[in-house]
Amino acid sequence: MYTSIANSFADNARYVERLIDFDRDVVDIMIMSLDGLKKDVPPQFHSFAARIDRLAHVIRDIRNNESLKAKYGTVCNQAVVLLVSHFASAVGDLFRKGVSAAFDREGNDALLNEELKLTFRDMKDKNWNLKGAAGELLIAKKDLTSQDMQSTVRAFETYVGVKIPKDLRANNIILGQAARHVIVHAGALITDRMIKQVAAASPRTLMQKLEPGGSLVFTKDEVLELRDEMLRFVEDLVSKLEAHQ
Repeated sequence: MYTSIANSFADNARYVERLIDFDRDVVDIMIMSLDGLKKDVPPQFHSFAARIDRLAHVIRDIRNNESLKAKYGTVCNQAVVLLVSHFASAVGDLFRKGVSAAFDREGNDALLNEELKLTFRDMKDKNWNLKGAAGELLIAKKDLTSQDMQSTVRAFETYVGVKIPKDLRANNIILGQAARHVIVHAGALITDRMIKQVAAASPRTLMQKLEPGGSLVFTKDEVLELRDEMLRFVEDLVSKLEAHQ
């Protein structure tokens, strides 16, 4: 029930990795084209073949040294935005399924006693299937968001009975969530609000030092580290949900 959500998030994370590697893909195509062109050069035109070799060597150096990466800070930042969005979607879907499953367990008083203000239109829009729609209704009526770790942790513990540890992994994801906000809303400038948001997210390995007013620029390695933290978080959450059934 939960594994398909984790697999979908893993697929989306791979697409994000391909995005930040698009320059290497372009360079590889250029090298393959030059190698093919060289094979078509007649032996008597060895000087032209040598020029092709030199050009291919320059391009290989660009690829091997990742010389173009400095130009793609914006791409890496947008990759973070995508990762956080995909992560929030996956965690939200897990919460919805977790809430539906929680109705079948005894002793879940926090969920069963939760009061929500609903209209008949709300119920009609959900096809009168309140059990299946309970997670969605909680998210909407309680203004829960999967782009905020504190809200996520509280919601899973309160309504699903699953405890999420406040550890280094969670702290790195909090950094990513805060970064997404300033990338989208503040032109990637580090704000006082962001610094306050991540102040308690310690220890962490991602961007341990932030200067107010500085520019937020992710590297490829940082994007991949954030991706890996999110993948492991989702995998662990799925394991907890499955063990809780």
